[in-house]
Amino acid sequence: IIDLCFESCTFINCGNLTNETIIKIMNNDSTLKMIDCMIKFDNEINSSKVIDVSCSSVVIDNCEFQKSGTILIDTSNFFNSSFQFTKNKVSLISQLFINITKLTSCPLIDNNHFHDISISNSSFISIVHFLNEIEFKNNTFESIKNDRFDSFCFVIEHFNHNCSTIIFSQCTFVDNENNRSSDSIFCMGGAFQFGFDLRTENCSVNFLNCEFNRNTCFN
Repeated sequence: IIDLCFESCTFINCGNLTNETIIKIMNNDSTLKMIDCMIKFDNEINSSKVIDVSCSSVVIDNCEFQKSGTILIDTSNFFNSSFQFTKNKVSLISQLFINITKLTSCPLIDNNHFHDISISNSSFISIVHFLNEIEFKNNTFESIKNDRFDSFCFVIEHFNHNCSTIIFSQCTFVDNENNRSSDSIFCMGGAFQFGFDLRTENCSVNFLNCEFNRNTCFN
């Protein structure tokens, strides 16, 4: 069993290939905490994965991610696994950033600032889950560009394609851009576009007390 905690640590250019990983844990009873850490790369195209874990609990709080690779979390072996991503600053990302598979308990994704991000060949956040709802609360999505799906490219799907709900509560969407070509079915939403994907056909989206400002769809 490993209860691993990184507090006030700095990781700079730790890996230069997307199949490399800074932190890897494959132990069902282990936990991981990252508190007040900085993860920074010079090259956002080839930056390595930050985390690749299969463990019972992951907490990432008050950290800064700049040009980093993926946070990969496999919760398929746990019934009550937990994921907390709070008060983090995320910028200059060009890869899939959060990738969670088979999530069985509600994540806490709260008070984060995602900004100055350009995605072209992947999703930005991908979550496969068994839940009735997933909530994003008090998060800011700013200056995010995407030419694949919507502006910041969420793919959130129920594992069995059952009915589920995505809730954005008190979130801010500002200066996001959808750069899809005019002949694409995905060229409609600037801040957010949802649909045209069988993986999310039974999913609904609620926006509660959110703010939208200067989001654009050029085509």
